[in-house]
Amino acid sequence: MGASELVIVVRRNGKLGKVKTFSNTPEGHTAIIAYLNPDKHSCKVCLEATGTYHLDVAVALSRASSIEVMVMNPKAVKNFANALMLRLRSAQAAQAAQAAQVQRNKTDATVY
Repeated sequence: MGASELVIVVRRNGKLGKVKTFSNTPEGHTAIIAYLNPDKHSCKVCLEATGTYHLDVAVALSRASSIEVMVMNPKAVKNFANALMLRLRSAQAAQAAQAAQVQRNKTDATVY
C-alpha cells in the first residue's frame, strides 16, 4: 500500500489468488470494491496500516454494505507470522499472514 498504488491479494476457499494492483484514487477504490465483491456477498478485508495511505481506501471499503474492514498494525502481522513460523520475505507472504489472521479473528471488524 502506498501513495499511488494499492496491492491486493484475495484469498478464496483457502487459496491465494494472483497479486493485483490498483491506483490509490477514488476510481481505484471503486474498482477494488467491484473486484473484491462482484456478487455483493459479505467479505472481510484486511489492510496494513501504512502511514496515512490506507485511510481513504479504508473509508471507501467500509461504506460498501457487504465489506467488513480491518486495519492491522504491521508489527502485529509480523508477530503473528512469527508465531506461525512463517518468514515474511515478500508482500504476498505478509498478505498471506494477514489473511490467516483475519480468518482466525472472531471479533468485530474495525470500520472507519
